[in-house]
Amino acid sequence: MLHQYADERITANVPHWDVGARRHQTMKAVLLNSADKLIDDGTVVVNGNAVQAGYLLGMDRTVVMQDGTSTWLDSIAYDDSVFGAGGFYPLDEQMGAGHLNVGRAVEQFSGGEWEANAGRVPVVGWDFGTASSTGPTNKYLLNQVLPENSFISITVAWDRLVELDVDGGTTGEYDPGDTFATYADGAPGPYDDSILNDLNVYLLPKGSFNVNQAEAFSLGAEGNLEHIFFQIPATGEYEIWVVQGDDDVGATQDYAIAWWAYGTGPLLTADFSGDGVIDEDDYNLWASSYGSSVTPFTGADANGDGLVNAADYTVWRDAYSAASATAAVPEPTTVAMALAGLLALGSRRRVA
Repeated sequence: MLHQYADERITANVPHWDVGARRHQTMKAVLLNSADKLIDDGTVVVNGNAVQAGYLLGMDRTVVMQDGTSTWLDSIAYDDSVFGAGGFYPLDEQMGAGHLNVGRAVEQFSGGEWEANAGRVPVVGWDFGTASSTGPTNKYLLNQVLPENSFISITVAWDRLVELDVDGGTTGEYDPGDTFATYADGAPGPYDDSILNDLNVYLLPKGSFNVNQAEAFSLGAEGNLEHIFFQIPATGEYEIWVVQGDDDVGATQDYAIAWWAYGTGPLLTADFSGDGVIDEDDYNLWASSYGSSVTPFTGADANGDGLVNAADYTVWRDAYSAASATAAVPEPTTVAMALAGLLALGSRRRVA
């Protein structure tokens, strides 16, 4: 069903849909990340406090262990005492990532693919990307504030190296009659380490500089999946990092990630240049790109509609005035606005 859903959107050239939607890693990340753990009806109690309805991401049921009473809150996958505060085992031995929920999987999948390091991403999304042991860290900056005590779910899935013993037909690909080589782990270190790159996932406050600032992380030493289900400790902006920890089977590693959080509403950011200051440099960036189409929440698109226009100037003007009450606010000239508007209109007509 998810593959059919993806095919329809890819065929229709819907933004944020490409062949990454068909990858088995994407299917795995989406299905596991959208699984039910704790019912989202306001009755679940964590640390003595009832969790507000909505904060458990719309989950339909509470999953229990074989003893009939223990829940995810009793799971080793929710217990961070082994790795330290915020550190989790990826999966529970009995419950895995929870009870699969087709409806939530479709909701998780339907928002489309959002790339790392390409501006803000929605609070529900996924990506098929490539990590590097030598390149920049893949970062996903969420486009909404996450409220204290709400939950976030993050899942990363990737492949282990599989080799063929008999490799007829197309070299390096499985053909009828091929057989897989038997794997025997003889290397030092964690099991499977010699056929598996290590990926780790972190949740950090916006603007963090290194993984030591993470609020939550999944660092499974074995296997090819990382998962976090975590209660947000303080209201604020957050980002997700995917880090390749080694290069045992290559300097790069394809992976899929899915995430789901509860947001308080889209942010309106006027720091277009990303230097941490709202100033005239941001205005100049807005003016030079007026009328252009961009990826939502990138460049000078403050409101996430994918266009750089007067609405984004209003966001910048109000933020600039609040930050610098005594400064004169630059006003776009009538001629410049008119010319930019005509150019944008002409560009849209040519595309149509």
